[in-house]
Amino acid sequence: MYDAIRQYKEQAVSTMSRGEQLSALYAEALKNLRYGSLMMTNQNYPAAEACIEKCRDIFRYLSSVLDRQYGVSAQLYELYSFIGRELVRANV
Repeated sequence: MYDAIRQYKEQAVSTMSRGEQLSALYAEALKNLRYGSLMMTNQNYPAAEACIEKCRDIFRYLSSVLDRQYGVSAQLYELYSFIGRELVRANV
């Protein structure tokens, strides 16, 4: 059963356009930020840390796949770096 779910998710992602993938990554980051914030409020620090780490992974990935030939890429890189630093601060 787990294998079928995993395969379905992989297929769903592989058939998305780049814009849909980007939107899904942002949505996943926001979901983890909200859940992580709730976990911090509830003093469930291990769960909060896991959510923050997922967000950091997402923004590291987004930063790594930027196409540097476009001017906006430098600005996005700075934004993703800033978010990464803030996530580290939140985790501390």
